[in-house]
Amino acid sequence: MRAHSSVFLTLSLALITGLAAWPESTSATTTIYACVSKSTGIVRIVGPTSSCYRGEYPTYWNVVGPPGPQGPRGAQGPQGAPGLQGIPGPAGAQGPQGPAGPGSAFVVDRTGKEIGPAIFLSHGPDGISHWSVLREVSGTILQLPVLSTGFVSTTVRIYLSSTDCTGTGYIGVDNEDDLSTDVTGQATCGDSCTHAGIAAGIAYYPTPGSIQPCSNVGSFSSELVIAPDGKASCSGMSPIPSCGQGEPFLGPLTTLDLSTLGFTPPFSLKVAGMP
Repeated sequence: MRAHSSVFLTLSLALITGLAAWPESTSATTTIYACVSKSTGIVRIVGPTSSCYRGEYPTYWNVVGPPGPQGPRGAQGPQGAPGLQGIPGPAGAQGPQGPAGPGSAFVVDRTGKEIGPAIFLSHGPDGISHWSVLREVSGTILQLPVLSTGFVSTTVRIYLSSTDCTGTGYIGVDNEDDLSTDVTGQATCGDSCTHAGIAAGIAYYPTPGSIQPCSNVGSFSSELVIAPDGKASCSGMSPIPSCGQGEPFLGPLTTLDLSTLGFTPPFSLKVAGMP
């Protein structure tokens, strides 16, 4: 019996010694596991799969607690340094024609509707000095001859490469017609506007952006002459007689029905700021 008692005592000590040396878990975790002694309150950290001794109870807590309430708003920081200048944006679209300035003369129709600024032609297309009005149409400023009776009709000449006046027509640009002055004698039009010939209420003018020297266009074989009353006649020609003789520049023909502008004759001249 004494030998058996010695063996039991040896096993019991070995078991107790092994429990005391129980290693802690080294795995990464956000929760801490522990065993607390019921008699002394001593806390013993253990692994997540470990068991507590008799006389202990298990407990655990998080490494990071729940978020606290939001703190008060901090004071505004100092203003930062100015940033670098940005890249310039694209150019905007051309705006509409502005109203006439103080003292400027402009043409109005019977209802008082403004047609546009008035300028004086020292040399009209028919050789007679008279007034002209500037009117913007689809981004192009047209120089239109006028009298009190309305728009002035003239003879219009159109040049074509065909022999029967068919195909694309070209119309000349008379630089002398573009040398216009206002009531003070100052030049006002120049290269910024295009003179238009008028026949029977239709304006004929070169297409903007397509005007070029007469010598670059090529030869023409016919000429379409439109009379002031709108009647047209075709005649053969070679070479173009007006090239270098008053019409050194040409452009593809563009037309405009002036009735679509909605102006009612008679026209009159009005000075801004005056009744």
